[in-house]
Amino acid sequence: MDQTNSKTAANQAVRRRPGLVILGTAAVGFIAGFKYKASSYKRNELAQKNSGLYVSVDRSGGGI
Repeated sequence: MDQTNSKTAANQAVRRRPGLVILGTAAVGFIAGFKYKASSYKRNELAQKNSGLYVSVDRSGGGI
């Protein structure tokens, strides 16, 4: 009985604020994608360093 009431309360919250649910889902997706891309860059850089063919690159954007 208690579980049914909590499900009903959750459904009412979603019905009252669907925009908030969409925004929250989008934010979680964005953060997860950002973390995945950052870890991908780190993995690739470590793999290059370990291969012995690594060349350090200045990524400051300052130009020549």
